[in-house]
Amino acid sequence: MRLFGAILISLALISCSAGKQQAESNKNYLAKVNNHVITEEQVREELNYLPDQVKAMFMQQGPEALLQQLINKELLYQQAEKSGYDKDKRLKTMMDDFKKVTMVRLFIQDKIEKQTAVSDDEAKQFYDANKAKFKMTVPGSKKPQELGFDQVKDMIKQKLAGEKQEKAFNAYIADLRKNSKIEINEAALQKMGGQPEGAPSNAPTAAPAPAAPAAPAH
Repeated sequence: MRLFGAILISLALISCSAGKQQAESNKNYLAKVNNHVITEEQVREELNYLPDQVKAMFMQQGPEALLQQLINKELLYQQAEKSGYDKDKRLKTMMDDFKKVTMVRLFIQDKIEKQTAVSDDEAKQFYDANKAKFKMTVPGSKKPQELGFDQVKDMIKQKLAGEKQEKAFNAYIADLRKNSKIEINEAALQKMGGQPEGAPSNAPTAAPAPAAPAAPAH
């Protein structure tokens, strides 16, 4: 079942460099699927796109495991193309949606995430102010042991970055809404069972911050 899930994830990946690789020399190919070449570079790029858990599984199994999944993906793609799915009307809608989601994701990464990095000094200040929260009960010991800064630094930085990102995102969205013209058709919304009449239509929508692990309890 885990491998089947990995197959589905692999099928969802889009390799941006495929066209370039096809035009280059085929000397270093890892596999050929009919007339399509799969290179080492492509396998490495696909691996980088995978979620950490799935990536770890493929790294443990070796490169051939991922290569076999890319072969499966290419076989299915070729069959879908032969069956005319490249002309399916649903494809354009899905491609447009993918483009929009990807552009927003990249924009947020550059505009929000890269601007809200947490330094080691910030993490250390948080640790020093909250040392009592960073304790762990060790089997065989009645007294909880204090965790050192290096043990919890990454967790603290993730937590603080999440808080920074949420604050920056909400402020940015509020500014965009303030300087944009937004009109909501209340009558149409009512027919859908939307918000009550008179509710503010220009209120900023908060986005959840990236999940951060909770600090160890007493």
